[in-house]
Amino acid sequence: MQAVTDRALEEGSGVYQYYGKWPFYRCFGIQEPASVLFSIGNGLVHAYYFRQIQKHVSWRNFYKGFMLLYTVIGMNAWLWSTVFHSRDTKFTELMDYFSAALLVLYSLYYAIIRVYRLTRSLFIQALGVLFICLFVAHVGYLTIVTFDYVYNMYANVAVGGCQIAVWLGWFLVQSKQQTVARSYAHLAVISGVGVSLAMCLELFDFFPLFRVFDAHSLWHLATIPLSIVWYRFLIADSTNEANTNSYTSVKLLPA
Repeated sequence: MQAVTDRALEEGSGVYQYYGKWPFYRCFGIQEPASVLFSIGNGLVHAYYFRQIQKHVSWRNFYKGFMLLYTVIGMNAWLWSTVFHSRDTKFTELMDYFSAALLVLYSLYYAIIRVYRLTRSLFIQALGVLFICLFVAHVGYLTIVTFDYVYNMYANVAVGGCQIAVWLGWFLVQSKQQTVARSYAHLAVISGVGVSLAMCLELFDFFPLFRVFDAHSLWHLATIPLSIVWYRFLIADSTNEANTNSYTSVKLLPA
């Protein structure tokens, strides 16, 4: 494969993609070293903030359990991204796609319950059941009917777009009210819009720099600082909420 690529580069002809992937240099047998490295970096961000939320967010905050669950779903998504980019098989591909879809769906779920301050168990459970059904339907369609890459992409973009719209609307309300206590509100928008812009790298696919860094790996690199911005928002928001609300959080995970 590398010999064919060398010859193509010498002759100035097009470089072949093998099963839709560029011919990367491998490291310890890893198929896409840069994507693996940056996936691990993203996973470590979620793991770090799992501990930070555990230690620094009071259980007075109703949403602490939901935030901890967010970090767990995030770690799961980046774990499977690491596995998939290490060894591309049908199973690892499915797990990568489904774990990413779960993270996107849960992000919207959290945005809705936080922005609209849903605290009644009936509403939270009903919304949770709805989102679980959507996820099961999504997975079922891709596994039983057909694995449609275009549909999967549009579904994730649509859900991600809804999440950004929810946080953007909340941010505009805070700005209009000139709420000093929530001066951190812009961080949610920066994170959401930043991830969307980073995804645009996928539209500019190019032969990997040094046969290691392709557009997809750079997208994974960009999400590392954006995830940090997101968690800084969550912690700032939780601190503010703990100081202004007295209800007890829902313990979805052990303290």
